[in-house]
Amino acid sequence: TSRCRATGIALAAAGGIGDGRGLVAALALGASAAVVGTRFVATREAGGHEAYKQRIVSATEEDTLITKAYTGKSCRVIRNPYAESWIGREDEIEPFPAQMMKNWDKMQAGVEGGDTDVGILPAGQISGLIHEVESASDVVRDMMAEAERILSGLDSLQVKEPANR
Repeated sequence: TSRCRATGIALAAAGGIGDGRGLVAALALGASAAVVGTRFVATREAGGHEAYKQRIVSATEEDTLITKAYTGKSCRVIRNPYAESWIGREDEIEPFPAQMMKNWDKMQAGVEGGDTDVGILPAGQISGLIHEVESASDVVRDMMAEAERILSGLDSLQVKEPANR
């Protein structure tokens, strides 16, 4: 496995990676690997209700928020009436796991049941880059092809050292 040059430790970058550009950026910053979450939620193979996947596909970068309303711990979710109803009421949220136990029905309602008004819909800001539910193999293939195109373009930008230095 490759290791971070600065620390000698293998590092995985996570958050905001959903295409080849994000992958290249993570690698350029020294990561050995990338953790891709939301992009793979919106694939045919992923577990989860189709309504949840379609909310990711239709979301923009501004359609998510960070809330403790569902679990008592910070989680980025797609905005819905339930999550927004807690804005300004954060002092009423119980700590984890009490808040999660209180909302257990909502934990399955969105992801598994497709209730996009009340259920939790975990998703990153990368949702704005996702425009369709594809197969996981197509996502990987497209991500790698884009990363390779970017890296090939960077190779042509390298400055050659003068020979008489």
